[in-house]
Amino acid sequence: MLLTFNCIAKVNYTMRDDNGDILENKKNVELFFGIDNVLSETLSHIENMKIGEVRSFILQKNDAFGDVNSELIVSIPKKHIDNFDFYEIGTYLSVGEDDFYDNLSGIVIAKDSESLTVDFNHPFAGKTIYYTIELLSIRKATDFEMENRISLKNRS
Repeated sequence: MLLTFNCIAKVNYTMRDDNGDILENKKNVELFFGIDNVLSETLSHIENMKIGEVRSFILQKNDAFGDVNSELIVSIPKKHIDNFDFYEIGTYLSVGEDDFYDNLSGIVIAKDSESLTVDFNHPFAGKTIYYTIELLSIRKATDFEMENRISLKNRS
């Protein structure tokens, strides 16, 4: 069986940056091929894989997570942040629809007594991604999974 749309694939994968540093390393991840939040360029590289096959490929930043967008690096005044003193450089900050910004998560990159500077870009934005992916298993999605766009296994 080959990996095609409407299949559920179980994979191991590693993502590295230009320096060879591991950005993400996942084992036994189940993906609904063509449905889950998988970059379209990644799909084109893994389509028609066979069980046991390992592929390596490179995604340039424009095909992966894009460039760093300076408009997503923002200063948020202290008055808009609950528990302001908790946040330090490197801390993640999530803001919801009732907060100053709308449903975003970012990392604090600067702090002073009156504000936090938060980078809401994807952590891998601006990076070329070096993938290695191993296909462990494939199965056809059930009708229910296709109708509901979910994989039934490994979901709680």
